[in-house]
Amino acid sequence: MHRVDLQQTDSTNTQAAALLREHDEPVLVTAVTQTAGRGRWGRDWQSPQGGAWFSLGLHVPAGQVNELVSIDAAHAVRDALGRWIEGSRLTIKPPNDVLLDEKKVAGILCEQTIEASSSPPSARLVVGVGVNVNLDTVTLGNELRRPAVSLSEALGREVPVGEVIDACVVELMNRVGRVPRTSVRASGHLSSPGTD
Repeated sequence: MHRVDLQQTDSTNTQAAALLREHDEPVLVTAVTQTAGRGRWGRDWQSPQGGAWFSLGLHVPAGQVNELVSIDAAHAVRDALGRWIEGSRLTIKPPNDVLLDEKKVAGILCEQTIEASSSPPSARLVVGVGVNVNLDTVTLGNELRRPAVSLSEALGREVPVGEVIDACVVELMNRVGRVPRTSVRASGHLSSPGTD
């Protein structure tokens, strides 16, 4: 896996998509902060320091990607967060949100592009993930569409951001990297999240 860890970037999804054009292997881009993170329907995704902001990029056969990828990714993130939070407190709000005690703790934005020139046709899939780890969700403001919570707020202690990212990537590779899908779209967004 080709990994790039950034202090700040516009969007880890944008950076991962660019790297996928240069590398045949999976790519992982992390950032301490994002200046242009995005969520569902193009909404802004706030990405201050203290969160796990990262994107996993994969080359997958065309025809194996559809809307269910976002649900698979959400389940993967939920399973990873189960390392710190009792599983019954974590739920999925389809297609792309992970809730902790009914408040948003994580979201997923999946984007894919068909590589029409490849033979057989393949797709570049980017799974962007945002997890509220060690941030004070009050600082996110009052314009969120759903109340937010962070792991540290729920646990009363800080959680290593790097460990959260690593746990999520392992689960994402297990779920998204191996489950065949059908009915691919020509290009564009599959689904998306946000701390919205």
